[in-house]
Amino acid sequence: MYLMRTFTGVLLLVFQQCSGINYFFFFGTSIFVRIIDDAYLVPIFFAGINLLFSILASAYVDRFKRTTLLKVGSVALGSIIGIFAIIKLLDFNNTATNASMIILSCLFIAIFAFTWGPVAGIVVSELFPPAIKVKAMSISGCSGWMAGFLVATVTPMISNYIGFAFMVIMGLAAFFVKKYVPETRNLQINELDDVYRKFQRN
Repeated sequence: MYLMRTFTGVLLLVFQQCSGINYFFFFGTSIFVRIIDDAYLVPIFFAGINLLFSILASAYVDRFKRTTLLKVGSVALGSIIGIFAIIKLLDFNNTATNASMIILSCLFIAIFAFTWGPVAGIVVSELFPPAIKVKAMSISGCSGWMAGFLVATVTPMISNYIGFAFMVIMGLAAFFVKKYVPETRNLQINELDDVYRKFQRN
């Protein structure tokens, strides 16, 4: 039962880091250097959007089911990064497409900051009983950071196609959440134990 929970925590944080968010934060300057004169301001602008929607998430996230936010976030993020990747691949260098890339990037960051950004961590923190919480969260967190490192390493090698990879990953994330992630909001640990016993029987 604990192994399944740990596996769930690991995959949630791996999906979070492989959602595409690091693509914009790590490589935002190089992505938009041809579009914006002061491309070095892009990370600052992105950080501002991330901060604003993270604050909104802290105020409102408990009004929604965790799994609903993760599923909606997966579909929305996958769709946005897929459209972004198509536009980038076609390389139409005109005002309309350049503006659409900027808008899509901002929308992606805003949705991430309200869904996968905070909610993945919240669910992971709610999954584990005190007996294994420290170890299980450490394993999950380490896995997430390793995934982030992998994204940062691989992205420059396949930058024109990486958006499609993120789109597929978000599709897998939506399936994983729907199939294997229990709703943890307002659940006590003993109630979550019962949920995982049912998972194991099925």
